[in-house]
Amino acid sequence: MSIRDTVIDVIRKLPADASLHDIAREIELVAALREGFEEPERAGATSSRGARVRPPLVPPVTEAELRACYDDPEEIRLLNRFGNESI
Repeated sequence: MSIRDTVIDVIRKLPADASLHDIAREIELVAALREGFEEPERAGATSSRGARVRPPLVPPVTEAELRACYDDPEEIRLLNRFGNESI
């Protein structure tokens, strides 16, 4: 749909007694929405399909750190399931 067609459609959907201020506000809203949707394309953004997952910035918790905070070995095992150290 062209910009002209979009504006005509916006005006048709407004009540017959809408003020010029109301019309202008609706057109500004549609313009802002269109620019927001088009901006990533202009910036060269791609879809999320090719995105890589970043590794966590925080290193895994060590067994010693877990033992300092928790007493229950089962709880430590559950918390450390993604860590490098085994219990």
